[in-house]
Amino acid sequence: MRSRFASILMLLAFHACGERATNPSPTLSLAVTPNPATFYLMPPRGQPNAPPPPCCSTLVSRWTLDVASNVPGTIQSASVIVKSTSTGVALLNRSFAGDELASQGLTTIGAAGAHAILQQALLDEVPVEFARSGPHTLRIEIAFRSSGGLATVGATELPLQELR
Repeated sequence: MRSRFASILMLLAFHACGERATNPSPTLSLAVTPNPATFYLMPPRGQPNAPPPPCCSTLVSRWTLDVASNVPGTIQSASVIVKSTSTGVALLNRSFAGDELASQGLTTIGAAGAHAILQQALLDEVPVEFARSGPHTLRIEIAFRSSGGLATVGATELPLQELR
């Protein structure tokens, strides 16, 4: 009886090891160009023939995101966070769903080692304190699901410099 139980355990262990070998956990590599990313601020816009409002400049930034994976899969969503490097406070937090990302570029990685290239851009209002809260950091987080159903998150952080 004991040897039969040991044989069953060995078969289960062998089967589990075989599954792991054929369905590896996804590992992501993210690269952003240009690095550092750049931005500029557009002044607040008001109604024609009226003084500009005292609040809210518009942050304009664009970059290319290259995502590589060790397994095939799809980028499900992305978050872009701009924070003050000196205080750590997030000044802008923008999420992109899968359909928004698909309009920016390739979101499916068809083979291990392949790349998905996304042309991303921000055009968002930022609080008044943004201009005096620098320097800034851009953090990009990607949610990825492998074709085997396993999910993972990849992230990268880089400086965000103002164009002058």
